[in-house]
Amino acid sequence: MNSSVFVYKSLYINLAIDPNFMEYLVYVSTAKKLMSDDELLDLLQTARIKNAKYNVTGMLLYSEGTFIQALEGEKEDLYTIYKAIELDFRHRNIILMITRKC
Repeated sequence: MNSSVFVYKSLYINLAIDPNFMEYLVYVSTAKKLMSDDELLDLLQTARIKNAKYNVTGMLLYSEGTFIQALEGEKEDLYTIYKAIELDFRHRNIILMITRKC
């Protein structure tokens, strides 16, 4: 999978979130090393659990060492997830591209 695109998209909708408080962000980053299929699956499983805990949904793209991710949720929860990503050992050169209210 290292030479192809890995896509993770959360497909649930949480109706408990008030759309007036929804925000989204998009970032890009570089993997510290090329990731194997098993490493990507581990990342996916971890992200699903953490995102569900904070009611954050999104999409993650990975190809040849580069990530791009769009996340959405309530601002506080969204930035809790983003701060964890900033501390994640698998990422470097993280650039926050855009943030907006939904």
